[in-house]
This record gives sequence, structure tokens and C-alpha cells, in this order.
Amino acid sequence: MFLKRVMVAVMILFLLLPGLLPVEKAEAATLSSYQNFNQSLSKELKAYMKKSGGNITLHYREFSTGDEFKINSTSPKKAASTIKLPLALYVMELAAAKKINLNEKLTYKKHHYYGGSGIIKKQKFGTKYTIRDLVKKSMVYSDNIAFIMLREKVGKNNFIAYMKKIGGKNAYPKGQNLTSSADLVVYANRLYNFSRENVLGQELVGYLKKTVYNTTIPKGIKGTQIAHKVGMIPESKIYNDIGIVYDKNPFALAVMTNKLSYSKSQKVIADIASIVYKHHKSKNKVSYVKTKKTTLVYPIPILNFKQKFGSLAKGESFMISADKGSWYEIQYGGKKGYIYKRDVYAYSKPPISGFITGTLKNNGWVKAKNYTKVLNKPAANGKVLLSLYKGTSIYIHSLSGSYYKAIIGNRVGYVHKDAVELLYSDSVKYFEVTEEGAWVSYRRQDGVYVRMGFLKKGQVFSRTKDAGAFNEVQIGTTKAYVNKNDTKPLFSATIINPAGSEPAAGQLTLNLQQDVYSQPSGNSSDIIGKFDVGQVVSYIRVIDRWYEINFLGRKVYIKNPASTN
Repeated sequence: MFLKRVMVAVMILFLLLPGLLPVEKAEAATLSSYQNFNQSLSKELKAYMKKSGGNITLHYREFSTGDEFKINSTSPKKAASTIKLPLALYVMELAAAKKINLNEKLTYKKHHYYGGSGIIKKQKFGTKYTIRDLVKKSMVYSDNIAFIMLREKVGKNNFIAYMKKIGGKNAYPKGQNLTSSADLVVYANRLYNFSRENVLGQELVGYLKKTVYNTTIPKGIKGTQIAHKVGMIPESKIYNDIGIVYDKNPFALAVMTNKLSYSKSQKVIADIASIVYKHHKSKNKVSYVKTKKTTLVYPIPILNFKQKFGSLAKGESFMISADKGSWYEIQYGGKKGYIYKRDVYAYSKPPISGFITGTLKNNGWVKAKNYTKVLNKPAANGKVLLSLYKGTSIYIHSLSGSYYKAIIGNRVGYVHKDAVELLYSDSVKYFEVTEEGAWVSYRRQDGVYVRMGFLKKGQVFSRTKDAGAFNEVQIGTTKAYVNKNDTKPLFSATIINPAGSEPAAGQLTLNLQQDVYSQPSGNSSDIIGKFDVGQVVSYIRVIDRWYEINFLGRKVYIKNPASTN
């Protein structure tokens, strides 16, 4: 009995085993650009740091996306002169709020003296400096005395409270001058945003770009503007740098080192900066995005702009056409639309299949009558790809049953024809008369439109081209015009008795008002319009007592008029 039970258990396990084991050939999901960045940068940096030795912390943040990379970045370390950055930022923000006057002069006194970096130490006590000049000297020359004078002016406790308020976690803990890579990035991020809003922020960035200490981050990232602040204590083997790298996609990078020689620490920071920048550029070679949530599409790249084209559905992927700083540009049905980078995941390779290459021909434009869904197939049970807000227009390629086919972000989408209004454009070749007695006119040389006759409501005709507020049409050899307000465009139509391009055989002068018939029958049901008296009309041929005429792209018929030329 026992052996039988064992055999049954083995058989059950054998049957279940394939489902329990991993599938070796399972297709891996496409990694986002950020995931690739994290993996590849982590691998290269860890190998480099193992080789370089020392104690290193690092924090990277791209401003537009919020992408971050960290290595022990919250670990408190000696700040050295990097503490001067948040102080200078605090002073400039106070000045922007009119709480401090940058032109106020402070006096250099004996108790301000401090050795180390700077140039004020060479001057006489009693020398006066404006607050602006002290900010400049503390950034360009890392002047210790300028820092002490500025901190005294604003108050050390106020300075500490400011650092904590804006997100610093290490603001003179137990009186020690400590910070972290993460804190330094908080200050750099604050400065970056401040400089985009206020001229004093731009001034501070300008000082940081002119610093005399450029053997670290700037040496590793050449040819790109960098605003940065170093901090060093050579005897303690400490060298730090916090920088804003003004790449096409700006980012902050903080690197803090110790237990490395003075010269080696600078080389290590420069090398790390170079490695980070290489992967940063690779990360931003983006061609596709996947929405994190329902993502708004704007006509211009301004986040608080009230007008919006529509929205992309959560979890859907689209191709982008350009990188615009904090935004991605996307082709939104023949227009340029903009989506906020923080709302999407970025990819260098397509995360899904189904993208079209190139663009589909623009065969017309439609405008959403109300909030309108665009589906992934021409059927009511199609999955929603995106939505159009009321009044948004997109170009269309074709009509598939009851659905127009459109392209947005290189994805094919379908919108129901009843949910949108077809607009007049050069691509529209047909129209339907919507007003009984719509005028057909010709245009005199002085620009005045003169009525030639009328059209019957519900009739469908061809037009030769778009003419502003009018449809240009052909009557015999005459160019005529029908007001668009009396018609509606048609994407496609079956023209009854199309006229073609046969030459005129002669000309008629109409002494009476003439009905226009779709057939040479004389039946009132076949009347599709009228000619006014006195009109001169060319005809194609004579059929019994009827004259065949090219009338807005259709072969039509009028009875024998009172006189003939």
C-alpha cells in the first residue's frame, strides 16, 4: 500500500513539474530607458569604485523626469565648503523677497578671520563689502570669510531652519558641518528652479559657472556648461562637488569622497562625472513612451496651460517625435502635441509592436463634437488608446465602416464618424447641400459673387478645390462657387453620372429660368437645382430635346431653352 502511494505521488509530481519550473525561453520585457540606465550605470560605477578605493557617495537627479541614481547618498559626511551653496541660495532668496539688500555693505572685522580658501583674508580689517560681492566671492573663490560674514548677517539658526525647510536632512547636526549627497542635490534642485523664475537665481548660477575650482565635475564633462561648488579638506582627505550640468536635459550630480589623496580624489570625481554623463546621454536617446497614468496632451509645452488636445490612456505606448526639455513632443493626428515627461516611462526601443513607420497620408480633418474616444480597432469593443477633447481636430487617413482611421504617436486609432465633424480641407473632394436653395455663384472681376442658380437640399456634388469660405465647382466651362455654410463636406461619395473631362460642344444663353434634372426625364423628382435667367452655359452634347451639361461634376440635363447661340 505504501509503495502504491509513493508511486501515485511521484506521478502527480511528474505531471505538475513542467508548470512549476521556469520557462527558459520566456521573452524578457523591454526595459525602460531609466531601467537600462540604472543597471548599466550601477555596474560600471561599482566596478570603477572598487578599483579606485576610498569612501564615495553619489546622488544624481535629472530635473525634467525626476530620474535618480544613488550610492549611499543619505550618509552624512563632512560638508566642507559645499555648505556655502545653501547659504548663498538663502541670501539670494531673501533678496528676491525684499528681505535683504544686496547692496548693503558689511565690514570685515577681526573675528571674521578664517584661513583656508578665499581672497578676503589678504585684505585689511575694516574693508567693506556689499552682500552681493560676498556672495560672489563665496562662490567663485570659495571664500571662507565671505561665508562667515554672510552667515552672521542672516543668523546661523535662521540658516539652519532654511536648510531644513527646503528638505535638507543634515543641517548642522549637533553643531557639526555635515551634509550628504542627497542634501546637496536638494539644494541644487532648489537653485535650478529658482534660477528659472528669478534673475537673482540666474546671477547665482553665473557665479557658480565662474568658480576657479574646475578639476572635478567640469573636467569629466567637457564642452557643457556646469554650475558647481566644491568643498575640500586636504588634510582629512575630503573632496566633494555638487554641480548642475546644463545638458539638453539638465541634471544635478553630487559626489562626496574621503580616504583618497587630494589629487586622486579630484580625478575620481571627474571620472565618475564622465561615466554618469555617458549613461545620462544614452538614457535620453528616447523614441517611445508608455503612460504611467491618464496623460494630458497640450498644444504648447506649458503645464498650466488651460487648453488641452486630449489625453492618452494609462498604460498605452506611443512614439515621440522630439525631446523638448521637460516635455516630449508627439505627433497628435497631424499636429504637435506635448506630454509632460514625469507622466510617462521612456524607452529607446518599442515596448510593444504595432507602431507604423513614417506617416499615413492626410486625407482630411475631423473635429471632436464632444469628449471622444479613439479605439485600437474599428469596433465598439475596441480598447481605448486616447481621448479627444471637444473641439480638437486631427487628420484622418481613411474611412473603415463607421470609423475614421487616424494616426497619433505612430499608433493607428479609430474614431466613430458620428462622434466627429468632418472639416473642409484641400483633401475633401465632395460635399452635400444642407440648405434648400443654396446659391451657386460666379465671381466677377471686381470680386463680387453673382448668383447663377440654386441647388436642392440633399444633393451630393464634386468640388474642384477649396476656396476659403466657398467650394469651387465647375459648371460647363465656368468656375462657380457654393458657400460652405450651405453644405457639409463628405469624406467619400458615389457621384451619380460623373461628368469626367469631356470638352464643351457649344454654349447656351438661358432666356428663362431652367430646372436642372439628374436624368433627361422631365420628372419633378429628378430636379436637383435651377439656373437663373440670362445665364450663359456651355454644354457637352444634345440628346433629343435635352442638353447635357457638366454641373458640379455631374452630367445633368436641361430642356431646350428659348434661345441657342
